[in-house]
Amino acid sequence: AMLYKYDQLNRITKSRSLAFGNNAYATRSGEQKYDEDYSYDANGNILTLKRNDDKAVLSDDFNYSYYANSNKLLKHKAAGGTYEYDSIGNLVKDNNENLSIAWTPSGKVRSVVKPDTTIYFRYDAMGNRIAKIVSTPDQKRYDGLRARCFGQREDCL
Repeated sequence: AMLYKYDQLNRITKSRSLAFGNNAYATRSGEQKYDEDYSYDANGNILTLKRNDDKAVLSDDFNYSYYANSNKLLKHKAAGGTYEYDSIGNLVKDNNENLSIAWTPSGKVRSVVKPDTTIYFRYDAMGNRIAKIVSTPDQKRYDGLRARCFGQREDCL
């Protein structure tokens, strides 16, 4: 069973795992398995989330930051990495995976750049994806257009 605590605005602030014994539930003494703690800013946006796993070890330690005077998420920082967003909420950088994402004006992914690969997407006038182009230093692939180029050739497609 779980015990939940809420603030005056009915936002969850804590959850605690309960142990069953002697025909009753009680809070676990010393153990903090599955515990979660949340904090919020004045606008009600989540600022932090800390979560323990089944061994009472901190498994998630998230921090969120927002654009000034708005509710738009700017960064989501996890232990070991940061996520960055543009002004309309699109993910543009994932430091955990070491990748960057570029978007079209219509909200479609234009490209995904990783250290050893770049993936480009092409769309028709209706916004349907018509091509996925995977480019690595040694090969280029043009899937969706039924042509594939290998090596450093720039002359196909």
